[in-house]
Amino acid sequence: MHPDAHDDSIALDLPGIARVPVEVRLFSPLDLAASKLARFADHDQEDIRALARAGLIDADALRLRAEEALADYAGDERRVRTSIRFARDLVRKSYARARRRSTSRAKKLAP
Repeated sequence: MHPDAHDDSIALDLPGIARVPVEVRLFSPLDLAASKLARFADHDQEDIRALARAGLIDADALRLRAEEALADYAGDERRVRTSIRFARDLVRKSYARARRRSTSRAKKLAP
């Protein structure tokens, strides 16, 4: 996990739940995607695709954030680096595909 993940997370205000002693926080989209790179199972890849299609993450920002987080990683970095490269391409393709669909829909709706 990136050292700034907590600072960049979003505190959630949940009705009926006091922030003390428990504060519920939500990862930023970028840290959520980066957190999926170590395992990088099919469902992790689909989550990353969904974030990219929604325009919530950028391929280069994900690569940078994940590489910065490797400084604190306690496993086999080679595997994660491979996942980072694959995820960068996955995000680019998913984002581009979503943009094409959006443009196509806009053209169909245009008078």
